[in-house]
Amino acid sequence: MQINASDMSLMPYLPVFILPVIKSIQASQDIYPDSTDNRVMKTLAKLLQLLPVNLATMQRQENTRLKAASQEGLDFLKVFADNKIVHEYDLKIKIKAKLRDYQLEGINWMARLGQYNLNCALCDDMGLGKTLQSLAVVFNESIQQEGHVCSLIVCPTSLTYNWLAEVNKFFDNEQFTAVVVEGTTAQRQAIIRDRKADLLIMNYEKVNGVFDTLKEQKFFYLVLDEAHKIKNSKSKLTQNIKGLQAERKLVLTGTPLQNKVSELWSLFDFLMPDFLEEETTFNKTYNKYLTANIKKM
Repeated sequence: MQINASDMSLMPYLPVFILPVIKSIQASQDIYPDSTDNRVMKTLAKLLQLLPVNLATMQRQENTRLKAASQEGLDFLKVFADNKIVHEYDLKIKIKAKLRDYQLEGINWMARLGQYNLNCALCDDMGLGKTLQSLAVVFNESIQQEGHVCSLIVCPTSLTYNWLAEVNKFFDNEQFTAVVVEGTTAQRQAIIRDRKADLLIMNYEKVNGVFDTLKEQKFFYLVLDEAHKIKNSKSKLTQNIKGLQAERKLVLTGTPLQNKVSELWSLFDFLMPDFLEEETTFNKTYNKYLTANIKKM
């Protein structure tokens, strides 16, 4: 599908198109897991460029055949634009903590996007509970899948046991298990292949050494903590992490931008490849101008 983002005649039909395109993202990945053809993602990016600043100006299609799809698409777009209007998310699991309103909003938002096959970045400041929010989503969504699923957390070495401690502190240890991937190379490979735990936790430094084993697996959630670790799109670590398979992806970082806008491109290339176009195109169009202006702020 060729879409011209300046063709405003398509805007009234955006609610009809948007969800079928989004649902096609996961379908295409399931059918062609090794493909680098991201035309579906590019189509989504073009469609979202047609969004008006004020969604209230968009009208539902009254054509009988399109009405239901149009309304469903409008409901999604409102959620996409404003996470505060998300209907309350049904937390089926017990959490041994009183969640604050902003944490519930974050959980609602992450889970809702995940259900639509859209990956996201949670960029709250340090100390606001990104770990707890993401664990709540991962575990709550896990129990709603058919059969056992295994998710992977990749984080700095200093945080691996913090993640394990959060699991043990806030969640039912009889229902959910987490394991730190450590030991010799052979031991780490065995832990990864075993997949009996609900959650594997490993540090960035260990990824390259067991990459061949990791890439054989398909995880439910792949979560990157302190995700600016993959800001260099050319590094071996970044390329290996982007080569891992997961149904859903999530990045956590308090500093999505440290020095230049191209770092943001690398995060999105992990989450939604080609959503921000090719790296050279993005840099040519946005990086130099935006980076220069950010430094003036």
